[in-house]
Amino acid sequence: MPPRSSVFPGVCSVLRTELRTVIKGGGMPRRSSGEGSVFYDARRRRWRGIVTVGHRPDGKPIRREVIRRTRADVVAAMRQLQEEARRGTPAERLTVGEVAERWLSSIAAGHLTAKTVADYTQCLRPFVGALGRKKVDELTADDVENMLATLVDKYSSRRIAAILTIIRRVLRWAERRGYVIRNVATLVDPPKGRPARDREPLSLDEAAALLRAAEGTRWYAAVAFLLATGCRLGELLALRWDDVDLDGGTVHIRRSLRRTPNGGVVEADVKTASSRRVIVVPPWVVEILRQHRRILAAEKLAAGPAYADHNLVFPSELGGFTDPSNFRRAFRRLTKQAGIARSTWPHLLRHSVASWLSDQGVEIAAIADQLGHRDARITAAVYRHRLRPIVDVSAKIPDLRR
Repeated sequence: MPPRSSVFPGVCSVLRTELRTVIKGGGMPRRSSGEGSVFYDARRRRWRGIVTVGHRPDGKPIRREVIRRTRADVVAAMRQLQEEARRGTPAERLTVGEVAERWLSSIAAGHLTAKTVADYTQCLRPFVGALGRKKVDELTADDVENMLATLVDKYSSRRIAAILTIIRRVLRWAERRGYVIRNVATLVDPPKGRPARDREPLSLDEAAALLRAAEGTRWYAAVAFLLATGCRLGELLALRWDDVDLDGGTVHIRRSLRRTPNGGVVEADVKTASSRRVIVVPPWVVEILRQHRRILAAEKLAAGPAYADHNLVFPSELGGFTDPSNFRRAFRRLTKQAGIARSTWPHLLRHSVASWLSDQGVEIAAIADQLGHRDARITAAVYRHRLRPIVDVSAKIPDLRR
């Protein structure tokens, strides 16, 4: 027989409460219509309630259980669940991972590129990895905050902020569909991560050394073009000779390469409407492009029937698209040969061009046009560490062939 103090005091207290209700109301307390089942669990010393919040497609009811210290708290919680159901809260309870998957599926059906969807998926990987099995309606701000804290030694502050932004978008989508009552990610601030990699632009001397290292390789013209124009790598690798006017010294940017979910590359539209532009190419780069075209003709002749000519300016050795990953690997080798010790990647040349143009007096609006930004404010925000507001648009990239 259990000790008297372990059960009876709680039971007696409950009986006294119910007895008072009986005396005042003239009978045993009755549940209100739709209130559900409410009973006292003597073992747990807690009130428990079971309420129906919806029905599955097969007609079976979906019930939720509530456990509280008092009967009144149980009834209040059950009514809240019923109210949420009436407001449109879906009966099914999804996990964080399921919500993230549905959100990704919904945006993938829109007009986003495969690369953007892949980037969002990458951002959500730490979130789903840590909290994917948790019911999304049980997710707390502390859960999100603790998850982000595990990333401070792995990612930069900017990357962590981007991850939190995507989490907020996922939970906002869930909130609008009633899977959660509140977007708890909005209560969280991104922690400070590790220092971002160095974005200091190349000096003109470093750029000249890089171009010298590339001379004699099949990447020479591509590196020269990037150094002179600041175009995106995807735009460079999608260029066709139909886009190039060597006599006029201009190049039309009309397309870009995009990574597919299965790891391949395809030709796609440019990033934004402003990215579709005409770039004036310096005469020294025009000269390099003419030489490059002759080299490609020799490559095509040597390859014979194996060469698939797509009229690309910077094709692979057999005429197809050059995979951006292959170009990045070659670029890293060239930077080492050039004696550039710090971390350098192709997109840094875009920063470098913006810096050089600013140093030579080109206004920010003209730099934005050159880079294909839809708004000069984007240019100022991204490259604010190097740009200065000067009102002259006459500068050009100097001849880097030293």
